[in-house]
Amino acid sequence: MMRLLVHRAVRSPLVIIFACLLAILAVGAVMTAVSSHTASAASRRASAAGSVGAATASPGAASDGAASVETGAPRSSLPALSAEQTSTPEAFIEAVMTQVLTIDYARTSRADLQNWVDANQSIVHTAPSPPEITADMLRHSAWYELTKVMDTGAAPLVVSESEWAAYARAGATSSVKNVQVTRDPVYEKNLAAGMENPGPYVTARLYIAEWDITIAGAVTHRNLSLSVSVDLALFRSGYGLLAVL
Repeated sequence: MMRLLVHRAVRSPLVIIFACLLAILAVGAVMTAVSSHTASAASRRASAAGSVGAATASPGAASDGAASVETGAPRSSLPALSAEQTSTPEAFIEAVMTQVLTIDYARTSRADLQNWVDANQSIVHTAPSPPEITADMLRHSAWYELTKVMDTGAAPLVVSESEWAAYARAGATSSVKNVQVTRDPVYEKNLAAGMENPGPYVTARLYIAEWDITIAGAVTHRNLSLSVSVDLALFRSGYGLLAVL
């Protein structure tokens, strides 16, 4: 019986051709299914990647220096720092201090500047803190340094809310010139003398500049030499602000 079937199949070209066509159609169906499954999987992966990107990316994060989503600091309308401006202590200190000291008081609110400073802090504290030091206090430590009377007895770099409002009504502006960022000899001397560095990436530089505040055409001139401490930022690339002395 088997011989008869084989004999008949071999002698029938139509049967052979039909079998070949069926095989080709079957292979085509398999390839189409595989291609459809691959495209669907790729589409799902792309959609998932887009969702993750939308969830984690925020305007002005990482590359431009804003870390407001991670740190909880409110957003600021002041321009965010670029990755290049946060890449070295010198570049970061020049950029952040120049922004703090370059203000149009009528166009910028004090709260907006505080938000900007908060977003550019390092939020890195490697040494254990006393239990009474809260996370909120640490987050505002650099702002506190900017708003208090300086150790030299000079007026704060950021004036009080009432003074800010008065400056705004008078159309006051502030600006800096002849900016230099150099190594801080006092900080380095203290390290050489055995001062404990609070972290492996903590460092300080001197920010030297001429600062002018202009109110109704009258200019108040002030020479600044500020020791600015920075550390690698916790929630973004580059450096962040620790303290201004």
